Amino acid sequence: MYRGMFFSALLITAGIFFVVLPSGPHEISAHEEEVKVQEEFQVYIPSVSKTLYEIQEGDTLLGILQTEVGIEYEDAFTLVEQINEVFDITKIRMGNSITIQYEDDVLSKISYDINTSEELVLTPSAQDFLVERKDIEFEVRQATVSGSVESSFYQSALDVGLTDRMIMELATVFAWDVDFASSIQKGDYFSLVYENKYREGEFAGTGDLIAGRFVNNGEEFFTFLVKDTDGKNQYYNEDGDATERLLLKTPLSYKRISSGFSLNRKHPILGTFKTHRAIDFAADTGTPVETVGNGTVTFAGWSDTYGNYIKIDHGSGFTTAYAHLSKMYVSKGARVKQGDLIGAVGTTGRSTGPHLHYEMYKNGTPVNPLTTETPSGKPISEESKPNLQEVVDLYKSQL
Repeated sequence: MYRGMFFSALLITAGIFFVVLPSGPHEISAHEEEVKVQEEFQVYIPSVSKTLYEIQEGDTLLGILQTEVGIEYEDAFTLVEQINEVFDITKIRMGNSITIQYEDDVLSKISYDINTSEELVLTPSAQDFLVERKDIEFEVRQATVSGSVESSFYQSALDVGLTDRMIMELATVFAWDVDFASSIQKGDYFSLVYENKYREGEFAGTGDLIAGRFVNNGEEFFTFLVKDTDGKNQYYNEDGDATERLLLKTPLSYKRISSGFSLNRKHPILGTFKTHRAIDFAADTGTPVETVGNGTVTFAGWSDTYGNYIKIDHGSGFTTAYAHLSKMYVSKGARVKQGDLIGAVGTTGRSTGPHLHYEMYKNGTPVNPLTTETPSGKPISEESKPNLQEVVDLYKSQL
């Protein structure tokens, strides 16, 4: 009674008046209903934190689990045995990182990237750990980029935002039609649609090159990535011909030459000049030489004129030869695959300086490797042609 009188006196003193209505049911407003629902169904979101441990020289996984995660020796030993059944722990490398994740300060996950697409995941359960190999979850976003060659293809591609990997991917896809080692010139044009991958909001590298266009010396080439009916991804032009051909345009791989290229490093390809029966590529001694196609080595040895000399029969009437090599990595009778490393540029035999003397023969007759068309790979199947047309319709206008 006294407390009620005192409270009423305070209200009156403050100049506040209330009209007291009879208690009873009243209509709930939409706002009140929304607040009530939010309160009833509010989801608790735990606080997540991560620690990255970079593997040091001399570290063992057993030791890391004890010192960095706090797992007792016997439990850590058992966990390592579990891991070995899923992933060979000897392949865990110094310099890579192990991610230790906590939710509300309680260990919730340990992970290690096996490669760029797969991770090892350890998840605590009631008694022990669940050990799994999982595909890394990426968010994939498509990007479209175009540019023209100024000082060099590599630098021009960097200037429009392409990564090293995507530059090499573009050069690899068009390697059967374009000689990236020597025929690129100012004014050549390129455009492509490709994938960028993101992991937890952070850029995590590039994915597939989906479609591309390259204009070299005024000649236009297209390529489109199509999933065949057998589930394999292959590149075709808009007519359904495989981008891949019997022979590459050049035995000096742009990928090997330019990988790790920087503005402080001189590009080893200095130029080419035509002779009556071959192409001479001026290049630094030691520049890797690849076979331009699958085949059998019919000669690998010394020639007074050509020095270290390799000859390869590719079938379909085509033979290639590589001369003045400083090193040879194959022998007569060896089977080689397109892109295999077979030697290194040198200046052996009758040579005035380091270069690769490259020959191509068609049915025994010398031909110009840069202008001779070689057979393309298997064309797209009839069943997959609708898939190709769908991709062409979708992406060609973007190129």
